[in-house]
Amino acid sequence: MFMLMLAAIEFTGQVAYFLKKGQPLYEGRKTPNDKLLEKHPFLGTRVKKNVVVEKKEGRITTTDIGTRWTGAPADDQHLIRVALLGGSTTFATMVRDEDSWPALLQSMLGNQYAVINYGTASYTTAESIIQMALLVPEKHPDIVLFYAGWNDIANYHDQKLGPDYYSHGIKQIESNMENERFKNTDWLWFQARERIFIFKLAHILRQRLAKQDYSLPVAFDTPDPFVDRIYLRNLRTLKLLASAISSDTEVVFVPQILNYADFKDRKRPRIWSRFINDYAMPKLMDRFNSIMSDVCQAGETRCTFINDVVNVDWQSSDFKDDGHFSRQGGLKFAPIIAEKIKEIVSHKQP
Repeated sequence: MFMLMLAAIEFTGQVAYFLKKGQPLYEGRKTPNDKLLEKHPFLGTRVKKNVVVEKKEGRITTTDIGTRWTGAPADDQHLIRVALLGGSTTFATMVRDEDSWPALLQSMLGNQYAVINYGTASYTTAESIIQMALLVPEKHPDIVLFYAGWNDIANYHDQKLGPDYYSHGIKQIESNMENERFKNTDWLWFQARERIFIFKLAHILRQRLAKQDYSLPVAFDTPDPFVDRIYLRNLRTLKLLASAISSDTEVVFVPQILNYADFKDRKRPRIWSRFINDYAMPKLMDRFNSIMSDVCQAGETRCTFINDVVNVDWQSSDFKDDGHFSRQGGLKFAPIIAEKIKEIVSHKQP
């Protein structure tokens, strides 16, 4: 009777899951990232080429060079090419293709331009350096724009970081390729709970009983001089790599914008920025952005820092969460970038 009862629960659970999700639980979970990202020997993970992924926020489309769709003309040989590099805020996580700020930027710039979105979830300046060395020069961009900071500052006070961003790289693989984290430790439990309803039910109950206590370590509200130094070093390296593409390549740096209202009233650190107290993030991020402002020297040509984005009256409705833009936020952010790009191009033209 006991076995029959378990079989009935399992059968009912599998049917209910299928009716709710539209796919069988027993086949195992395929996350959107499994379809969108793949492992890479140098970058940790990269965006797959020519895929269309349907997520709850809408469609995500990638190109034949492994970048996110922006609506740029297919033939960009005679266009002004603008390469965008950064993390998930550049990739524009949580919005559909046409609502991403790079796609909005493409629309605002028009068909004389081709915006290429190299942004990828979890990427820091370390991954951008690899992209700038191995990938971006192949497109010969006229303008290279870096929107970075959030993923780098997440390394604050991480004693295992190292100048090569080692611990970040491990965390980046684990966060993007979720199954990887369970291979050596909880692999059997993970596989069971992702295929057998009774185990999944047990996992949900265990989480609720534990009240999702992630046991975060001690966090700080002070700067980390080591990360500050490495961040500035990486930004200067990115400037050199971009300037080396051609004598006419323009380099643009954009400070990171966050939904500060979502941080100020919270005391616990987040899983991603696990060594930073939430209430300290606004002042620390402002300070981190000031480090970026030092990369372009006074009177230096071919290097621009767009501080105007910091002065916008950002509202919580401009974000989908603590830092990823909604369409509304993209419609505030993209025009500032578009105006500056057009200004740069106009100064280059005879």
